[in-house]
This record gives sequence, structure tokens and C-alpha cells, in this order.
Amino acid sequence: MDTLVTVAIVAGLSGLTLVTGWAVYRLLRAVTREDRPVLMHRMLQRQGLSLGRLEHSTELGRAAAAVRRCVVCRDRETCLAWLEADGKTGYEGFCPNADFIARLKAEAAA
Repeated sequence: MDTLVTVAIVAGLSGLTLVTGWAVYRLLRAVTREDRPVLMHRMLQRQGLSLGRLEHSTELGRAAAAVRRCVVCRDRETCLAWLEADGKTGYEGFCPNADFIARLKAEAAA
């Protein structure tokens, strides 16, 4: 009986590992499959901001996380359409980096 339980546990963990590996593979393939320029740079330019002023490692870490969010963003088409328009507002509803941009704007104003 102990052997059956051990086999069941090993099989379950193996299956879980395979499913997780497959999901990670699909995510990485989706990101690297196409040329996905980081739109965050254009978004920041539209707001009159730049990442060039970041000096501290915590700020750089936040910027790196923002870039990762931008690369895997599901609202890419919405973002492209917004960038083609002339406005400076309205991105807050779809951009996963809206809080990051707001923080940069507040710091630039101070």
C-alpha cells in the first residue's frame, strides 16, 4: 500500500511539474515569438518623463519591473492606439504601469 501511495505522489508531482513547465514555456514563447518593442518608453515620453534620471537601485528595480509588465501586457493594441492618438490622459484605465508613471510624475513635479 505504501508503494502505491508513493507512486501516486510521484506521478502527481511529475504531472504538476510538466504542466508548470509547459505554462512557462508558452509564456516565454509568446513574449519572444514576435518583435515586441517596449512601449513604456513612448508612454513616458508622452508624459514628459524619462528613465534617465533614475539613480538608486530601488528605482532601477521598479523600472525593471515596469518594463517586464509592459513586455507581457495584454493591452498592447489598446496601448498602440492610445500612443497614435494625441492625448496625455486615459492610459490609466489600461496600462499596468499607471501607478509607476504617476509616481514618476509626482517625483518630477517635486
